[in-house]
Amino acid sequence: MPFLRSLSFVRLLINPGGSAEHLATALKGTSVLTSLKLNCSSVDPSDAKHLLQSLGSSIAELCVSGHFLQPGGGVVFANYVAQNVTLKKLHVEGCVSSETTDLDNFFKGLQSNNSLEELCLNGFSLAKPEMESLAESVAMLRSLKLLEVWDKGDVGGAPLAELVGRNTGLRELRFSAGLVRSYDAFADAIRKNTTLEKLSLNLVQHKNVDVRVYQRFLEALSCNKSLQRVTLRNICNGLQTAFCHILHETGTEARVDFDTDKYEAPDLAGVLSYPEPFNLRYLCIWSEVPTPSALQQLVNFHQLRNLSMYLGDDLVEGDAATCIALFLASTKTLREATLEFKTTKESTHTLLKGISYNRSISELNIDRWSFGPAEMDLVHQIIKANTVLRSLNICPRNCKKSPLLELLPKYLLDNDHLLRVHMGPVLANYPVTQQLQEVTRRNLSRLYRAVLFVTGSRGRRYAGAFDRVCASPTLIKEVMKYASESEEAATQRVRSHKTYLDQHFWVEVGVVRGAMMCENSNGGVQLDQIGLDNWLCIRQFLKVADIREPPAQAAATYRPRKRRYHSR
Repeated sequence: MPFLRSLSFVRLLINPGGSAEHLATALKGTSVLTSLKLNCSSVDPSDAKHLLQSLGSSIAELCVSGHFLQPGGGVVFANYVAQNVTLKKLHVEGCVSSETTDLDNFFKGLQSNNSLEELCLNGFSLAKPEMESLAESVAMLRSLKLLEVWDKGDVGGAPLAELVGRNTGLRELRFSAGLVRSYDAFADAIRKNTTLEKLSLNLVQHKNVDVRVYQRFLEALSCNKSLQRVTLRNICNGLQTAFCHILHETGTEARVDFDTDKYEAPDLAGVLSYPEPFNLRYLCIWSEVPTPSALQQLVNFHQLRNLSMYLGDDLVEGDAATCIALFLASTKTLREATLEFKTTKESTHTLLKGISYNRSISELNIDRWSFGPAEMDLVHQIIKANTVLRSLNICPRNCKKSPLLELLPKYLLDNDHLLRVHMGPVLANYPVTQQLQEVTRRNLSRLYRAVLFVTGSRGRRYAGAFDRVCASPTLIKEVMKYASESEEAATQRVRSHKTYLDQHFWVEVGVVRGAMMCENSNGGVQLDQIGLDNWLCIRQFLKVADIREPPAQAAATYRPRKRRYHSR
């Protein structure tokens, strides 16, 4: 694996007695490995120490389970972090056996690091002393731009709020599972802060929450000039409408995204009928089918990223289906949609029409819909034309008798972008499951080769893969991970390689060996005797796969004639 750049182990079980040694030997041979995930369900501290010592100096992104904090009471991992000069992103996931001393030593090691830019702690139960120790260490870590803390307990966020108030250079903070009362501490902090750009709070809700908790925070936000985006998750049930009014009164609706647990009638109708558009990011409708007049208000949600609809056993048809379809067709921000309700074939047709116009949804979950031949044709059109959708989960009514069972695997052959496909509830038909997996594996392989083309690999296979998926947003995301670049830089890299392939098409498909572009007497660029503009008009109708691969020519070998010597 000398050229391996990214490696991920999920729920890895390392038994004592040699398996860690083999893995450590393999890791030592990966000289260009930049991204590594070691999520272990079990590992002995001595083996964890051995693995840490085997990690190369090229790793810029590391994700490990809390087991790696155990060797030496956290000292071994702390030394690794303190001495590492290439590590940019560090993600540590908690485990049951993590001890307070392990965390204290780890936090002390952070103070000596000068390269880390992103730190995520997920699944720990941090008491106040550990939270204070973390905040103090981060305050000294001047290179850190993003801190993410997802805690399992109901902890106070006061130490992190104080960190925000100290203006340490931190650009983004994500904090989950704190207490609602922490809003007051964060309100005081953002009045002082002048550098934080993004803040995400997911604070635990209890009964009898006063809406003034949110009001004080939003009033403080209105005085802050640096925060560009604030995400507030799990706004207390029953206060959503009042929260929307406060957003409008404080003038912060353009900067605040917020999530809710779920909406039930009539609370849903109250929020959907609010006259001003606001930045609701996640909407979960868990009720009977809302009225068409309420569903018509969905178009006001210009920042909605995730929509989940669980609408009981009533049929969604007629005007209700039309309203949902219009929203799906018009939204440009929705990324995930879960639509779990019963439909008729006619309402399925209406909903699929809306989905066919959508170019933003990357994850689609459909449950209990009815499909006929006309609806199957629409499914085929969506799968064939959509370049954004990467995950599809379909659980039709009467799954075993649905035409989807036979036709979906065939339709997927026309799609280059889907990376996950599932037909539920639990598909016992192994041949169909195998066909779905083969297609997604093919698409994953093409995506990987396309990323390699963007990062410098050349040849027909890489160019052909890039030619198929260059329009997919997924390619940009994968290039961002692979090259550790911003979205803007990755987008520009993909565009430049699209231009390169257009101009050097015949070279990459293997028809010619050298570049065919040259400058003419007027200083313009031409392709042999064909002007570049004329060639690009031709190129838009050509794909790499359209050009027959030249047959491999055997190397010409010279065989000298044997001399015959005649005896005298």
